[in-house]
Amino acid sequence: MVLYYHHLFKQKDEFYKEDLIALEHILPNVIKRLIGEDNPFLSYGVLVLAAVIAWLTTLLGGIFEEVHSGSYFFHSCIFMVALFFGYDPMKESILRKWKFPVLDQIFRKDKAIIFGFGVMLTAANFAAWGVHGSYPQNVSFFWVFFNGLITIGLVLVKIIKIEGEVELEKPAEVPGDEDLNA
Repeated sequence: MVLYYHHLFKQKDEFYKEDLIALEHILPNVIKRLIGEDNPFLSYGVLVLAAVIAWLTTLLGGIFEEVHSGSYFFHSCIFMVALFFGYDPMKESILRKWKFPVLDQIFRKDKAIIFGFGVMLTAANFAAWGVHGSYPQNVSFFWVFFNGLITIGLVLVKIIKIEGEVELEKPAEVPGDEDLNA
């Protein structure tokens, strides 16, 4: 929703009531922008794959929980920070090393990867806190809450950055160009 309002306020100066509160129109548009229209099956698959990878990273904390009293490392935003800064170099390195067309198509779904990973990481951390948070040796609510805010903030910043790069790649349409082609 934050992305929708960011995009709306960036484009318009005057708003209709439906622009601001009509969720039945807003949510499908947000999902369509996030997923993309070129190959929705692949986009949803990439979204689910990124969410599963995020879920598995939070499960790593359970493996080491017997040794460590709390799993602050595995329930922190460190994985999202690593993805935020390391995604572009990792993507370029993988695409340079393996030249499979399917990898290129998967990595074109940047927004789905970032969104799926970040939202699932936050949700899994809140779920882990809900299940194990009552024990005094485990992760506190404020730790999970602030790490969730940082994670979602990084997701929003990265998606806005990706959308800005896409807008820059599109050629600007100059009014009157259609007259030159006629």
